[in-house]
Amino acid sequence: VVPDSLNVRAPARGSPHAVTVLVRELVSHAVAATSRGGAVRLTIYAPGSTEGLGARLVVDDSGTILPAAARKALLGLELEAGTFGRPSGIGLFVASEVAAAQGALLEVGDAPVEGDSGGGVRVGVTFPR
Repeated sequence: VVPDSLNVRAPARGSPHAVTVLVRELVSHAVAATSRGGAVRLTIYAPGSTEGLGARLVVDDSGTILPAAARKALLGLELEAGTFGRPSGIGLFVASEVAAAQGALLEVGDAPVEGDSGGGVRVGVTFPR
């Protein structure tokens, strides 16, 4: 819940229903990947606040790290995510397809290491301006 004093608008070009599905899938995947006591962080950047790009959504989990070589295969459902201690990749696949249909760019990377968490996975979606 965001207090009204912190309510900031970050307009993005895309269908509201598609963006809802996208956010739901990314957050659900992050929660499923994160063990009890871990953290999921959702950050929204306004257009132009990141290198002149459109609005950007970033979801970080504190689950197990996903090797760089496995990321593309996970998004394409070409490998079993359980191999890396991750939940099913179906949510990420759906999110990547919805992002592509909206003209947005979805990227999978390493979440920053904070406190006792060993990192995890960061999924960023950059919407068109």
